[in-house]
Amino acid sequence: VPDHDAVVKVIHTSGTTSAPKGVQIRRHGLDALLTSLRTRTRPAIFERYLSIVPLSLLIEQVAGLYMPFLAGGSVSFLPPGTALVGTAADAAPRMLTLLRAARPTALVVPPTVAGLFLAVCDQQPAESVTERHRRIFGHDGPVFIACGGAPVPPEILQRLHAHGLTVHEGYGLSENSSVVSWNFPGEVRFGTVGRPLDHVHAELADDGELLIRSTSLFAGYTREDPSSVVVDDQGRLHTGDLAEIDDDGYLRITGRKKNLVITAGGRNVAPEWVEARYRELGFVREAAVIADGLDDVHGLFVIDAALDPDTARGRITEFGRRRLSGIERAAVVHLMSEDDPAYATCFTVTGRPRRDVIRHHVLGPAPATAAASPSNQNKEKA
Repeated sequence: VPDHDAVVKVIHTSGTTSAPKGVQIRRHGLDALLTSLRTRTRPAIFERYLSIVPLSLLIEQVAGLYMPFLAGGSVSFLPPGTALVGTAADAAPRMLTLLRAARPTALVVPPTVAGLFLAVCDQQPAESVTERHRRIFGHDGPVFIACGGAPVPPEILQRLHAHGLTVHEGYGLSENSSVVSWNFPGEVRFGTVGRPLDHVHAELADDGELLIRSTSLFAGYTREDPSSVVVDDQGRLHTGDLAEIDDDGYLRITGRKKNLVITAGGRNVAPEWVEARYRELGFVREAAVIADGLDDVHGLFVIDAALDPDTARGRITEFGRRRLSGIERAAVVHLMSEDDPAYATCFTVTGRPRRDVIRHHVLGPAPATAAASPSNQNKEKA
């Protein structure tokens, strides 16, 4: 008889929101998670899963191994030698060829691939949904496209949906054995990360922090440190994420509590919200704003390699002036090409910015040497 309290897996966090730690996952936690996911999805969804992101991600292990195998499905991987999406030389530019060959019914994608799908759809806006599915996925059946890690602007999600491609955003934590909430087929609300799974209860603290109770909570870390998340005496995991919950129970993640920037005027600004607005610009692949302790808000923007930098800078600056307040928009614009080797060190596979790395990349190690920093050669104050 298996020990359901036994630790069966240790997942190491990426270190984007705290120091990297080993998260211990219990057998019964995985069982609870998978049971909830299976009650909200049809087995046919996982008939042919295509894995395009690293299996080091817990969500990819859940969606790309456990769910297909439990459904009696199959899993396809990228050809040997092909870079995974989100790595230094990722496969995004060749994604269409790979998709048509694999004919997937489900896949988890980072936000950059959602943007790629939109660009492909916009190339032939007059084609039917059936034709579009055949052109992109190699078949005309439904495809479950899941996305998480960093938010996709609602405008992009709505445009994709109008083209017949629905991207299902979700939210998860390694400390909850992965998924907390998800937009499932037929229950999608753009701009949210869906409703909590059946075994998860979500509530908000007075300061807006998301708290969850769950039967899939982790068994602790292999190494505790001051950045470790807290499970209080009521069994609630303090996620460190700021959120809103609407009347129908849908969650919207607004930012990280620790990332809040307090302006000179005393206003709190969540950089994640600002970054999501900038990603509404189709040519902006990723965005990160840095402001804490600085006179001006700095923004690092990863742009299409084919776009003229001066054109990109002008459009970013104009967008900020039109859509964001003076305390939110990037006053200093830094550009990075999507083929820059530093891209993979500044952002995770799922698009989360590594803020300490980006701050060093943008500002340099110290004021005395900042002027010589490579990134400072491609910046301009708006």
